Amino acid sequence: KALVTLLSVNTKLGDLLVKSGQVEESLAAFRKALPRYEAIAAKTGSRGDRFNLFVAHSKVGGALARIGRKQEALASYAAMLSIIQAIVDGDANDAPARRSLAVCLNKIGDLLDQTGDSPGALAKYREALVLREALAPADLRNVLARSDLVGSYIRIGDLLVKTGNEAA
Repeated sequence: KALVTLLSVNTKLGDLLVKSGQVEESLAAFRKALPRYEAIAAKTGSRGDRFNLFVAHSKVGGALARIGRKQEALASYAAMLSIIQAIVDGDANDAPARRSLAVCLNKIGDLLDQTGDSPGALAKYREALVLREALAPADLRNVLARSDLVGSYIRIGDLLVKTGNEAA
């Protein structure tokens, strides 16, 4: 329990470093925490600990993307995708995990787009859209789910316009 609290503090420090423009330093903080999150998740196997590991990979990937190390960021995002996909596969009714999976797919799509892989980006955006089209009507009062759905449509539309493929 104390280690998880310490890791949370370390992660918050990384977040603060990102906000202050010290992305290299934030990457170091996130990377320092990552193997510990891995060890905890491997030991307990709990959904919460696996989700924390998912977030840790997201933080590392995001920092790598910010400093232009896109291929390394994609590798972190691939690890993140594997973790969240396993959580979703374990409980298809876990709406927060399904939303996180959609967010993960969009992050991968964004990086693929930035590296010139528009078809790959479009495929990830469409995977996210399928999830969001299922989540939005499940709770009509969930404004975030509806906002996410609109965001998916915008991402896909923007990419199709950018690639000159508006009819797809």
